[in-house]
Amino acid sequence: MLGDTAFDAKCVRAACQERGYFWIVPVNTNRVFSAKKHGKRPRVSLRIEQLPASRFQTIRLSIGSGPYAAQRRASCHRTALRRDGTKSTRTYHVHSERSEVHNVGMVMLVFSSSKPIGKKIQREGTKLLMTNAKHLSARQVCELYSLRWQIELFFKELKSTLGMNQYSFKDFEAVESWMGIVLITFCYLEWTRRRKLADRRIDDRQRKCWKHARSYTVREALLLGIRYREHQWHLRRLKTNHGLRTLRKRYTELLSQEYRCLA
Repeated sequence: MLGDTAFDAKCVRAACQERGYFWIVPVNTNRVFSAKKHGKRPRVSLRIEQLPASRFQTIRLSIGSGPYAAQRRASCHRTALRRDGTKSTRTYHVHSERSEVHNVGMVMLVFSSSKPIGKKIQREGTKLLMTNAKHLSARQVCELYSLRWQIELFFKELKSTLGMNQYSFKDFEAVESWMGIVLITFCYLEWTRRRKLADRRIDDRQRKCWKHARSYTVREALLLGIRYREHQWHLRRLKTNHGLRTLRKRYTELLSQEYRCLA
C-alpha cells in the first residue's frame, strides 16, 4: 500500500496487517522513537541531521525500465535514449535503517534526497519513508514509492480527459452518478487498450504505442476511428444518387424546423 502522510494511521496499518499487505508511507513530523533519551522520546525527523554523509548511497532509477516500468506507463519520448546514447534516469541519495517507532513497532526507515549530500544533511529536501516491508532494500522502497505518483496522474486524467469535475448539479446522487459514468468510461478506455495489446494483427510500433498510451491517447484514437468510419459512410453515399438524397435528408434533419425550408 502506497500512501501519503494521511495513511500513516493506526486503522490503515491494522487493515493492511489483516490482509497481509505491506505499506510504505512518509513519516509524520510528530512521530517519535520508542526508546527514550534523557526522559524524552526523540522525533524521528531529527534523525536526518544526525546521519553522516558516508551512510548514504547513490542510486539511479530509470522510468522506462525495471520491474515497474509497465505501471509507470511513461511516454515513449521520455523513455527514448538521449542524444549521447544514455537512458533518462533519476538520481537519489538514500540510506535505510531499522528502528522501533512509538505506537508503530519495528519498521524500516528510508532517507532519500534528490540533491547531493553535503557534510551536513538538511531536513528540507530529504524524504523520510517508513515501511513494514523490512526485507526490501532502500532502492526497492524508493522505486515502489515512486509509483504513488500514478495516483495523482489518475485523478488528473479523470479531470482533464474525462471531465470528472465538469458538472453543474448540486444533488449528491446526481454527482455520484456522474462519478460512476466517469469511472466506467475510464475502465472502457483501459479495456480498449488491453484489447489492442492482445490483437496479433498490429505491428511492433503500434503495440509499443498502445502499451504506453494513457487515457487521452486512447480517447483520441477512439474518436479518430469514429471520424474515419463516418467519412467512409459519406464516401459510399456520394457514389450513388440515392446516397446523395440520403445525405441531403440527413443534413436537413440537423437544421431547426424554421430553417429546413431553405435547404
